[in-house]
Amino acid sequence: MRTPRLPFAVAFAFGALLGAGCASKVASTESYLCQPACPVGTTCTAGGCVVDAPLDLAVGGGIDSGGGDPCGGRCGGATPKCGAGGACVACLVDADCPLGNVCKIFGAGVACVAGCQDDSRCPGGTTCCGGQCANTQTDVDNCGGCEVACSADHAGSSCVGGACALGDCDSGYSDCDKQADNGCEVNSAIDPSNCGACGSTCKADHGLAACGGGCYLRSCEFGWDDCDAKYENGCETSVLSDARNCGGCGNACAGKPNSQMTCVNAACAIKSCNLGFYDCDGRVDNGCEINGNNDVKNCGGCGVACAMGLICKGAGCTCPQCNIPNASSKCANNVCTLDKCNPGFADCDDNQVNGCEVSTFTDAQNCGACGNVCPPNAK
Repeated sequence: MRTPRLPFAVAFAFGALLGAGCASKVASTESYLCQPACPVGTTCTAGGCVVDAPLDLAVGGGIDSGGGDPCGGRCGGATPKCGAGGACVACLVDADCPLGNVCKIFGAGVACVAGCQDDSRCPGGTTCCGGQCANTQTDVDNCGGCEVACSADHAGSSCVGGACALGDCDSGYSDCDKQADNGCEVNSAIDPSNCGACGSTCKADHGLAACGGGCYLRSCEFGWDDCDAKYENGCETSVLSDARNCGGCGNACAGKPNSQMTCVNAACAIKSCNLGFYDCDGRVDNGCEINGNNDVKNCGGCGVACAMGLICKGAGCTCPQCNIPNASSKCANNVCTLDKCNPGFADCDDNQVNGCEVSTFTDAQNCGACGNVCPPNAK
């Protein structure tokens, strides 16, 4: 391995201090000289002055075995110690440096640098961790002990009193379980159970709610739909039974002839027929197409046919000449008799000639039935 090259300033300082020439150090294969001359302990090469061997920091370095001061008492200030070859240096051993520092050799230089070998070289309250003094009460890389690092998912972290503590959560994340070891575990931007904040749950009647910067309706249950576009009431419409939204929002069941419409299993259907009318073909599009008051094939009901020679009148089969007011008649041996009154009428005088003469809907003396008199001032 090549020995580290000395910086020019260091080489110059050592040359001036030691006064050693380079002529005797020139590599045999080279024909140049180092200027200024390389200091003692280094060799002049094509790349400049290089250290021959690690410096021996012992006082005297073998130069003055008699115990004298080879530096001649000139050391002080930033270089108070006398090192090998009479060079003044910053330190000889770690104890020459302030706490939290160690004595290190850098090429031909010596300096006190931050570091430690053990706890004895660290200031009070700190510990030697990986060659550096650390406060295990506050250091996030050595929290409570050496190499105990604090970290948290989606959050900052700190060391407080020798224990890891959770810092602020990253944007869009929350700490909902209050456990520091898993950090800010909830993505509150998309979590429907903690949408925007811990415990803020997205819910929707008859639907599935989701979170995306706020609660919204993701989908509806079968048979339901969101026809008013309001998240607050969820999927509010039953498209299986709502005649205004049958099978889908806005799909209204249009009125059909002589009928009332409804919605059954998401399909429009006839709910009821108007009085006297019938849906005999089972089709929705033409409503209640049969007038059972006068249809000889469906007189009073689907499939009720009148005998030959009879007509259908008032939902009953009768003779052609029969004409009893507000009633249906029977015809036997070509003789007409009152069969039954039409709805809302009554035969209160038992006179077949005038038929069902009373409107029980409007007659105060026969209100709802013959003889049922309304009280005075009754409306």
